Amino acid sequence: MRKPVYADSSTSGYVPANVVDGRNDTRWTSELGEDKWITIDLGRVEAFSKVQVNFEYPDRYYLYKIECSEDSFHWNVYADYSQKARKAYETRISVGDTKAR
Repeated sequence: MRKPVYADSSTSGYVPANVVDGRNDTRWTSELGEDKWITIDLGRVEAFSKVQVNFEYPDRYYLYKIECSEDSFHWNVYADYSQKARKAYETRISVGDTKAR
């Protein structure tokens, strides 16, 4: 899925493009801080029902949120684990019948 990826920050060697490179031995890492974000541009509006997220440490709990947009201006929240952490091994998140770019 080689698509353009944008993030508010990254650390050396752990760039946003690693998110969609199809490899399990690479990753994106943000700089320290709260409310970090990463966006994948699908290039056109596409329909899907699940999002897969692979974390570095699958036995840990993480705080995160998944939002989708068709226009990059209006966002809908489909999974919100920003207040209550979710175990990372649960990587396929159902987002219902969704369209996003």
